[in-house]
Amino acid sequence: MTKSQEFELVSAGLTPGKSLAYVFAAFGLDLEAEQIRLRLSSSRSLQELFDNHNAGSLILEHLGLAGFRADPNAKQIYRYTGGLELDATAVISQGFAWSVVTYSKKSRAFIWAENIHNFRWNDSESKSMFLTHDTLLSLIFFFLDNKNYQLWRGIIAYFKPNGFLAKHHIPSRSSPDYDEQCATYVTQNILLNKRTTITQFLILIAEDQTA
Repeated sequence: MTKSQEFELVSAGLTPGKSLAYVFAAFGLDLEAEQIRLRLSSSRSLQELFDNHNAGSLILEHLGLAGFRADPNAKQIYRYTGGLELDATAVISQGFAWSVVTYSKKSRAFIWAENIHNFRWNDSESKSMFLTHDTLLSLIFFFLDNKNYQLWRGIIAYFKPNGFLAKHHIPSRSSPDYDEQCATYVTQNILLNKRTTITQFLILIAEDQTA
């Protein structure tokens, strides 16, 4: 029996009124055990936090729902052959004991980080930020701009195909490689809070080549 056939067989038995714990069990998952496995402090490393988020996303896919890349805002409702409707938000909030709002923010941030290698740094926009008659302000803008540039390089090093995240490599600040040094400053909070700021300095490479 193929995986598709196995899924359809389980799906046929999921009728209205079945609990979320029943749905998990039908697919070979223990709801309480998964809650414990997915419980992770926000102070953990970026690698651990991403892997944890991805683990929850894989469970959604196992249940027939879309993962975080296809449905970052967790809006999908899946209807099984037996008639039961499963809401992605219910799985996240009740099954994982996670905040749906936080899940959505993390999903969008991780998707952005995974695609950031497709952009180049806009030097002209960067320079315009600190061209001012006020010397102190110019220095402040220059420092902030350079920091944003370092974060951009670090995020690429982490999230590009075959990057540190894929290799499960913890970047070292003592490394002679500039990008690896930059990657040491990248955290989940940086991705959540600096995305808009960094994006204003970026140009999509494909658009840049056709301009």
